[in-house]
Amino acid sequence: MQYWTPNKNIFDFEYANNITLEECQKRQIDVHFGWELIKVAKDNNGEKYGVFKNVDTGKIIEKEFNQLVAHPPAKPH
Repeated sequence: MQYWTPNKNIFDFEYANNITLEECQKRQIDVHFGWELIKVAKDNNGEKYGVFKNVDTGKIIEKEFNQLVAHPPAKPH
């Protein structure tokens, strides 16, 4: 399992962020900070992949996946 986010942390509250990162490490969940999902597509063989952009460097990468749960950016009303 992997967690990708364009943010520099999971939570703004440092204690909650640290506890969550510890749990991710225990459960072998790879956490990738600073990557924004910009596109989801399929290749010629029907394999799905996400296109990610590094928010600091602008580098673009493609990452294959079987299942994806994406949450669009949201702000409070």
